[in-house]
Amino acid sequence: ENAFFAANRIFGKRTEMIITTADSLTPQKNQDENEHYLQRKISEHSGPLLFIGDEMHVFGTADRLNALPQNAEYRIGLSATPQRHDDEEGTEELFEYFGDVVKEIDAREAIYDLGCLVPYHYEPRFIELTSDEHKMWKKLSAKIAAASQSEDALMAAAGKRNRVMQHADHKLSELKKILETDLVGENLMFIYSPEGWDPDDAENDEENRRGIEKIRDIMEEKGYEVALYDGSASTTKRKALQTSLKNEEIDALIS
Repeated sequence: ENAFFAANRIFGKRTEMIITTADSLTPQKNQDENEHYLQRKISEHSGPLLFIGDEMHVFGTADRLNALPQNAEYRIGLSATPQRHDDEEGTEELFEYFGDVVKEIDAREAIYDLGCLVPYHYEPRFIELTSDEHKMWKKLSAKIAAASQSEDALMAAAGKRNRVMQHADHKLSELKKILETDLVGENLMFIYSPEGWDPDDAENDEENRRGIEKIRDIMEEKGYEVALYDGSASTTKRKALQTSLKNEEIDALIS
C-alpha cells in the first residue's frame, strides 16, 4: 500500500511499476477481489497496463489464473518451462492469456552467443529402481489409473510416485561412487537433493531422514565439509554460507 501511496504523491509524467509475487497477487480463498488491495488498484488503473509474468508457468493454477489482470493491454510471459508438467488445461489457459511463443532461446545460443548462461557439461547417470521401489511404483501407477475421476486422489498418488523416483536408493549409491572418483578434491559445489522424505522410509524412524540429510551424512563420511542450504536458513545465514563456499571454507552447499 505504501508503494501506491508514494507513487500517487508524485505529480507529472511518470510510470508506476509494482513488483510482486504470484502469491501476493492472488486473493485468498473466498476473498472478494475488491477486498484485495493489489487487485483493486490494478482494476482501477487507467491508461496502458503491461503485465510481465516471470516464471509464467507458476501462474497456471486455478486461483492464480483468475488473479491475472484482465485489463492488461500488453502481456509478456517469461519461462524456461512454459509447459506445465501434467497440466494440459493450465498450460492451455496460460497461452490463451499470454499468447503464442514469440521468441525462443536455446541453451547453445544463451551460452555462446548471448553469454547469459554459464557453460556446463551435462553428464546423466542412469540408475534403476530397487525391487521394492518398483513394486511401489506399479502400485501407485494403478492408483493413478483408478483415480482418473478424482483430481485430488490423482495428484496425491502422482506426487507420491514422483517421490519414489526422486528418492531412489541407487541415486545415493551413485553419489558415493562419484564422490570417490570424479569429485575427489573438488570444492565450490552445489549438490541438489530431492525434497522431503523418502516414502519408502515412512514406517522406519531410524531411516526416516530428509533426502538432504542423507546426502549430508554421505558427504561428511567421505571427508567433505558441507552445509545445508534450505528453507530453514535465514537470508543472513544464506549469505554467510555463500561466503564460506566462495572462500573455500566448505566444499559444498546441499540444497
